[in-house]
Amino acid sequence: MLSFKQSRGFDIFSSDGNRRWQIMVNQSHSKAFFQYAMMFTNNPQAFDAISMPDITKKILLVDDNADLRDLVADLLRFEGYEVSTADDGLAGLREVDQKLPDIILSDIRMPHMDGIQMRDHLLSRPETRDIPILFISAFPWQASERGLVAMPKPVKIDDLLATLSKMIGATDRRTS
Repeated sequence: MLSFKQSRGFDIFSSDGNRRWQIMVNQSHSKAFFQYAMMFTNNPQAFDAISMPDITKKILLVDDNADLRDLVADLLRFEGYEVSTADDGLAGLREVDQKLPDIILSDIRMPHMDGIQMRDHLLSRPETRDIPILFISAFPWQASERGLVAMPKPVKIDDLLATLSKMIGATDRRTS
């Protein structure tokens, strides 16, 4: 059995009293984050006390850096987004065919097919040409030079969430 205590964050304990994880939070974290932390408990009343908005935006995250991709995907899931991932532009195109996202977050430089090439393929198809794309790259000027929206790596999560809100009309769940 796992339990948690809240102070400046969550200390998650196993049944033998040993601390297993510590998740630091601040007042700007969303209800989705707390709901995720509650999943570690066996207290259904506490879990049910937290409600989430009905609107879930779908995000496709395309990046060849697995660690960064997983970290950003987890943070976005904490914020209540439905996130799928791909490790390059070709895999990103396959993922779009499986599940049409509301927005794509993509690196630029990747093997097999880069983010700009993936965007060009998506623009050539009527069903995908209107999907907004936000490039997150160590080379953001490569997108900015083409008039595309780009953010530099390392991305700041607050800036990312604000940009997502502007691009797809998602509400900032941290203020709800």
